[in-house]
Amino acid sequence: MRSGTTLLTNLVVAGEIPYVIDIYAYTVDRAKKSGAPIDFHVVEPAIVHTITGGISKNAPHPNAAKLFMNYLLSEEGPKDLSLREP
Repeated sequence: MRSGTTLLTNLVVAGEIPYVIDIYAYTVDRAKKSGAPIDFHVVEPAIVHTITGGISKNAPHPNAAKLFMNYLLSEEGPKDLSLREP
């Protein structure tokens, strides 16, 4: 079994596999900007991808970590993160 978003994107670009179900849009966008023959389509109904987060009990700045987690869970956080280039 092959895994990893960048690897899977590269395998589609190389023609080794025809498509990928679970992939991050930014890897496709990055490949497209490099001239790769790849595109991204959302299948309806869209599948929700969830992530988890946490704060280490030994975090050097636990209050800053709490503020960051609050930002990630806010309405603005996901919007801002979706605009960034990894």
